[in-house]
Amino acid sequence: MNILQFKFEKLTDEEYEIIPTFCRMIRDMIFTDIDKYNNRLKIKKRIPYLYQVSWIKWKKQYITERDILDTIYNSLSFTEYRDNVYKIDIDTSVKIPNTRTSIDRLIRFLDYGDLKYKGIGILSTIEHKYNYKLLNDFWKMCVIENIGYTPNSKIIGVP
Repeated sequence: MNILQFKFEKLTDEEYEIIPTFCRMIRDMIFTDIDKYNNRLKIKKRIPYLYQVSWIKWKKQYITERDILDTIYNSLSFTEYRDNVYKIDIDTSVKIPNTRTSIDRLIRFLDYGDLKYKGIGILSTIEHKYNYKLLNDFWKMCVIENIGYTPNSKIIGVP
């Protein structure tokens, strides 16, 4: 499940080395946007309903909103693709605690909702917030902090 995708252009060797640091920083910022008080309350409210849905295969019916949020954090990953393209996405092999169900199904439910509950929109707002201008500002900050100069490299959109 793709969250963000971006491409680096005009990288130096030093800058290439700090891309994992940058991706971890963006991943942590995304999680901070997800782990807000209002979202925690909305997730907690939906937990009794999660025990009733047929799409979750429970081993033991016990989960907290902290378990869900920690699992979301642990499922956030970044991957390098060819030509300096990076993706921040959800690792679909991560399971919801005490279930045999992938976390991406729960995230889709929390994001879009169903007939009973309206979606929280925990991921749909991320793409709009983390536009290329903001990513470039964070990239410049990361390079200055880790290498000590303003980069000529930049982040561009991926077709």
